[in-house]
Amino acid sequence: MDGRIYQSHLPTGLPGPAPASREHARQIDKIGQPQAEEELMQGVSLRPLTLSDADQLVHLLSTNRKFLHGWMPAGDEGASDEKDRASVPAIVAECAAGGKWFGFIELDGKPVGALSMRIQRDLTQTAAIGYWVAEQVNGQGVASAAVEKAVEMAFGDFGLHKVEAFAREDNVGSCRVLEKNGFQRVGVSRSHQHIGGRWWDMACFQRLAPWHDGVSRTPPAH
Repeated sequence: MDGRIYQSHLPTGLPGPAPASREHARQIDKIGQPQAEEELMQGVSLRPLTLSDADQLVHLLSTNRKFLHGWMPAGDEGASDEKDRASVPAIVAECAAGGKWFGFIELDGKPVGALSMRIQRDLTQTAAIGYWVAEQVNGQGVASAAVEKAVEMAFGDFGLHKVEAFAREDNVGSCRVLEKNGFQRVGVSRSHQHIGGRWWDMACFQRLAPWHDGVSRTPPAH
């Protein structure tokens, strides 16, 4: 496979950065160097979706539909701009109710992907994370930086105990993103999701909060 970075939970997504980000992308090619990684982290941010973002989200998703084909529902036959636009109010409402976080992955202020966390406030205290980045920034470390920020949000702002993610076993890029961010592979969910006309097994990855002690349900008070 080509190592593309996708997670298949997301109903929507975004395409690549404007030309102004190309110089930054060239710097990211040196991602193995600590300075480049630090610069990338500074350039990548997460921004919550709002109702006023509907046109932008639809446009960006539409331009990446071919790239997503066979990997995410947004690239399947039957996906359309109209369906994506209609989904935005429900997504925003679910986020406002606290059951989800959904927003853009941005590079230097330009949307280049999408990230979602479905939040469970029951006995599990868990967020299920999904993400993807656009073709123009695929494989440049943007997804890794975005997942790092999402994990910080889950354990910090949300006070959750665990973050989990599912990725196809042949999706080398996405598996690598999770492992780089401290996730451990804990098993395989058989026929986990139907994408591209068939059911796919998905590897399950999990990361526990840094305050996990086997007993506490919430973070220690500061």
